[in-house]
Amino acid sequence: MKRKIFSISAVFFITLVFNVSFAQKDTLKNTLYISDIENYMKYIDTTGLDTGSFNGTTYTRSRKPKPIGGFGFDIFTNINKDSVVKIEYHSTIYVDNVYTNTYKTCYYKNNLLVAAKLKLEVVATLKLASNDASFPYIRKEFFRDNKLISSVVLKNILKKRKYIRKTRAILLDDGLDFFKEYGKSF
Repeated sequence: MKRKIFSISAVFFITLVFNVSFAQKDTLKNTLYISDIENYMKYIDTTGLDTGSFNGTTYTRSRKPKPIGGFGFDIFTNINKDSVVKIEYHSTIYVDNVYTNTYKTCYYKNNLLVAAKLKLEVVATLKLASNDASFPYIRKEFFRDNKLISSVVLKNILKKRKYIRKTRAILLDDGLDFFKEYGKSF
């Protein structure tokens, strides 16, 4: 009887160690992937993609639709327009003498969604934000194979509950929809 309990315990322990080691490898794999994607995002954001060339790749910027009524999209592609690298969405809503700016930026690599960023800004006068310090809410999400692998709230100092619902945006769905609507429309 003791021998049977010992062998069941040993099998359980070995299974536990085996599962933990796989979980650690998977976590490390995701951490390295996220680090690579963050570097890619920095590269895309610092190249000044308006229209120009960087590191031998020429990029172009398109606006769809032309800005009307407080929202617009900017699509950044390579010059051949066969690879989208970034889609930016910006909307402004004016309610109760306050402007609420929503910025969603989706990053694509090989035309696949790899990351997205949500920024909210609540201001009394309409102005476009110039840096992250002016945003009361910032969230980044990372994706692999159209699945969320990490979501990080970098800043959350929203004071009024009425703005909280805007933080619940599902960036995976938005990024896929943006690409479907605007990424293939060239």
